[in-house]
Amino acid sequence: MDGTGSSIHCSTKYYIVVHGCGSSLSAATLTLVCSRLVPDSMVGYNVASQHQGIKYLNSYRLHSKNPFHTEKVEKILQDVMDERLNQLVYEPTVCTKLCVDLAADIRAKVKALQFERYKLICLVQICEKNNQSVVSQSKFLWDSERDKYAVYSFENSTLLAAALVYGIYYE
Repeated sequence: MDGTGSSIHCSTKYYIVVHGCGSSLSAATLTLVCSRLVPDSMVGYNVASQHQGIKYLNSYRLHSKNPFHTEKVEKILQDVMDERLNQLVYEPTVCTKLCVDLAADIRAKVKALQFERYKLICLVQICEKNNQSVVSQSKFLWDSERDKYAVYSFENSTLLAAALVYGIYYE
């Protein structure tokens, strides 16, 4: 060496010269010289991993900039359900597949609204209208200030359908 700097070996197998005096390592003072073997005392130290990406601190913001709007979601539910179920006659095999398709369509359209910090749960139920009553329940641990839901019910001469979208706040 020229005596102006001290040197160390690191686990990336690079020989590095630290300019200046003292042992402080700063990204601005490191110079790559040549490739060498790594001593056992320095295994695990990786200079390259120090600069992989920018890490941001938590914002500690407790509210969403784009919160879940039940009116917008209810409009989507109404449009999708009325369009797809208007002339449908209840058949178990068709309605089973249709529930999955409706839930996927509704979820995609609601997701396009880009509600920030909300996880979406979309449920669609279709049952035959046959002079019986239907009871459906859901249970969640709920934050009444931030968690929201939208629901729409559809009925024609042969079937009953209900679509629910839950917007669960996620920090």
